Amino acid sequence: MSRVSSPHKFPTEEHLQAVIAELLLRMGRTKVEIVHGRLERGKDVIFMHDGGFGEQTFCACVIKNKPITGSANSSSGARGVFHQAEACLDTEYLLSDGSRVLPKMVYVISPYQISTDAVESIAGLLSKHASKVRYIPGAELFDLIRRYWPDFLDQEYGSISSYVEGIRKGSLDQYCPLARLANRYSASVSEQRLVRIYVPQELRRSLYNYASSAPAGIATGSIEPHLKRVLSSGQMELMIYRVSSIGHETKQNLQYLAEISPESKKLFRSIEVAETRCIERVRSTYDAGESVPQLDDLGELEEDYDEDARVVDWSAFEEEELALLESSLRNATQFFLDQLQQGYQLSQSRALDVTAILGDPRFLLTSSIQDLVDSGRTSIRPLSAGHLSFPRNLLEVYSGNIVIVAPAGYGKTSFCRWHALRDAEELAAGRSNAIPIYIPLHRLSKGPIKSFEDAFLGLVGKSTALLNKQVDADSVVRLYLDGLDEISPQSRRDDIVRVALDGSKELPNLQVIITARDYVTSASLARVPKVQLQGFTEESLEQLVSEWFLSTDDRVSSFLNELSDVPEFMEIMKIPLIATLALLLFEQTNHLPASKSKLYEAGIDLFTGGWDAVKEVRRPGEFSQDIKLLASMAIASRCQETGSRDFNSKLVDKVIRSNLSLRGLAKQVLVSELAEGGLIAGDGSRFWFCHLSFQEYLTARAYITDVNTNRIESAIKTFLLGDQWWADVVRFWIALVNDPSTILPWVDQRLNQWALEDEFFPGDRDHDYSSSVTRGRDLIEDWVSEQERSRLVGRGDR
Repeated sequence: MSRVSSPHKFPTEEHLQAVIAELLLRMGRTKVEIVHGRLERGKDVIFMHDGGFGEQTFCACVIKNKPITGSANSSSGARGVFHQAEACLDTEYLLSDGSRVLPKMVYVISPYQISTDAVESIAGLLSKHASKVRYIPGAELFDLIRRYWPDFLDQEYGSISSYVEGIRKGSLDQYCPLARLANRYSASVSEQRLVRIYVPQELRRSLYNYASSAPAGIATGSIEPHLKRVLSSGQMELMIYRVSSIGHETKQNLQYLAEISPESKKLFRSIEVAETRCIERVRSTYDAGESVPQLDDLGELEEDYDEDARVVDWSAFEEEELALLESSLRNATQFFLDQLQQGYQLSQSRALDVTAILGDPRFLLTSSIQDLVDSGRTSIRPLSAGHLSFPRNLLEVYSGNIVIVAPAGYGKTSFCRWHALRDAEELAAGRSNAIPIYIPLHRLSKGPIKSFEDAFLGLVGKSTALLNKQVDADSVVRLYLDGLDEISPQSRRDDIVRVALDGSKELPNLQVIITARDYVTSASLARVPKVQLQGFTEESLEQLVSEWFLSTDDRVSSFLNELSDVPEFMEIMKIPLIATLALLLFEQTNHLPASKSKLYEAGIDLFTGGWDAVKEVRRPGEFSQDIKLLASMAIASRCQETGSRDFNSKLVDKVIRSNLSLRGLAKQVLVSELAEGGLIAGDGSRFWFCHLSFQEYLTARAYITDVNTNRIESAIKTFLLGDQWWADVVRFWIALVNDPSTILPWVDQRLNQWALEDEFFPGDRDHDYSSSVTRGRDLIEDWVSEQERSRLVGRGDR
């Protein structure tokens, strides 16, 4: 039996009738009426058709929102429908002028193709009444709609259906740059293979074990060294600043949790009260102090002499206000630790429904606090780790909103695209009622975000109202929002998340899936569970290699054997983007590149035309590979420095005009050649690098070739102050430096210089650097050591 399908779903037969009635009006038919009811005698829609000399012909339509089959017993069987059409021909209809007429023609209309069995079951009847009964199947119906109602596809079902079909066929090439790259440079790897190859990765949530009690001296350890016997008015103001700064990070964290934890609001208020009392006591202590004599007992000028200086007594302040502030900060830290401990105990439980736990308020609170710890926003440090593992088909068993996080290159976009593709295929096959909408979020980096409909559905030409007609009680709309980390600043991220989550008010069956790099934290996400996408295991990497080479044993074993020869290389191959790039390169040379930076270097070389030179292929183009590399570095660094994931032709023009080596280049041709090579993608008005990590690598390349160190100094300084936007740029830069052993002394020298700058270190300049700077410096030391070790074994980056 042939398979019956429809390119569009109409939610009800009444809605289909309304569409056909509007279509008839657009076709110039007159007296169009929907007449389905008690006396309609089988007719659903009637109309008048003008003949060649103006005479009017009365016609009727029998409309079925079901496939017309060959079944003899079904109401939608071809024979049954045909007899309904015959009944129309034999029944008079009373027109509005009082006359009675018989239909001269009856059209049987369905949005589905008529099956072969159905046609065969009524072949004789059709030949007998060919001039009076005519079938309009789905393909012909939609051809008429396209002809007479061209904007129907945007207004009604076409936008979603065409979009779904695009995902189903793997034609969203702007979201799969590696597919376009492979198609251009490697005849042995088809675009379809890259689109279709996907190895599901493990999903889990790491929850850590911590000390059971908060450490002492949270406040007193920071304040007591500054309780000087002699205090000037300036020093009093500095004391007040210190007091208000101690709890700043803790209060920020409590505010982050406020929406999901009433207790955090109480703790926040208690710290504010304690700070206010401390500040008041510092002022009163100073006011109550005695003026400092100009000379000491030896007749010499006091070292701390100031005309406003006072001799003060801090004993009451220490016993009361400072103790209260210490207590409030300890209570907040203890609250964090208690919640974290509960989460760790959850991770150790073996009788746990891991999908049910995602919506548990306790899990959300624990996860949010864990996010704060992971992002370095607390001084709490873990003792040991526990993990909650989730099924790889999580979206099939969990219907709530969710955030999927992972480091750069770990396959977040592939996760979204593959799941959207699977949803679309299942929907097209009639096995699923999930409608996927995939949005790369960097497309929303600019412009107003007015509403859910404008922000998300507008990108696929679909309105909420019309989508609601297509979504029944059993359907779900899956909104895949890919790359929250590619949006800047934080306030815009919050706006996008808020509007997306508010979409459930308009679409009750909405499920929002957001991907982001693992450093992204946002109070707007506190109510959404966060799950971590893991890198490849050895088994999943072997599966990828096997699928890539279509299980060709010699190529699979060749790749894996070369990989096993260098065990340390296995670690970066766990990153899906790097593994995919390595496979692309292996296709050409039958050898693996040397390291992560080498992989990116080879990838950039590939993107800018290097493989054409290797294969001695000459393509028409105005720019050399060196020029395209130089321009890419300049564009990437400009994007990175402005906190942007995408760019337009104006930025390209600025880059060309500000760079002597690029002046005079035709910007449109330059962008076109970069896009053709696969390094950038775009939608006509805006462009972006195929992956943010390529933008970061190119920025590092730009800095390593710049004789002026101002830009890399600014990047490192910003990173040390906690801006993770620069983390991977700094790491790539370290990998590209000729002698990594010179980096730490240089960074420490700069730290000493920056420490003298009032604006660099918030808080206490007389003590160690802030915790953020200390953590950043430790990471730089780790990255330097990593490079030194890799070069010792001969697999360095230069």
